[in-house]
Amino acid sequence: MFIEARLVFQSYIPLKLEEGMLFLRKTSMRKLKTNIEYYQVFELKDIPRDIDSYVAINGWPVEPHIYSITLNPDDHAHILATPDLIGWWDEEPDAVYEEDEEGLLRDITVTEYNYLLENFEGNIDIQVDEAEFKKGIVKPIIYMEKVTLSVPMIKDNTDDEEDDDWDVTSGDGLDDEEDWDDMDDDSDEWIHDHPKDKTDYDPE
Repeated sequence: MFIEARLVFQSYIPLKLEEGMLFLRKTSMRKLKTNIEYYQVFELKDIPRDIDSYVAINGWPVEPHIYSITLNPDDHAHILATPDLIGWWDEEPDAVYEEDEEGLLRDITVTEYNYLLENFEGNIDIQVDEAEFKKGIVKPIIYMEKVTLSVPMIKDNTDDEEDDDWDVTSGDGLDDEEDWDDMDDDSDEWIHDHPKDKTDYDPE
């Protein structure tokens, strides 16, 4: 199952600039006679000669993180995915495939990042373990060392009456970032069997 989360780009200071690093810039467009501002991500194509001037204009590079969404802005948001886990992009998260059909998982790109920033203010869907979610614990599924992401979809919770009293955006039960390794224990064999991948990825 997928739940809605927040895509956040956080800056960092590297030892040196490298091609492919991501940078964040503010842009604007006119829609219905209204000037709308939003952020876009772009990749560094060439190393600038004057790095100090480049950083003064564009800021330091950024990395994507995914956080839980809280109803109360004063509540602490929990990290759901660090940059090294981001991520697979699922074109059709609700699709069901036959045995001989391939899924649509691929690496997320700058195109998807910018689409989410422009159209959903950075909101994003992330796949979580449904059994743990029903216990009030948000545990992202780690498949082949990455989380699976998608465009935010309208959720139908009409059949989940037992979950009505639980705040799905609170992040209850999540560990802080320093306890992230707890998600990779050997008992979680299900994380290697993604429903949209027909390859045998079971570890030896």
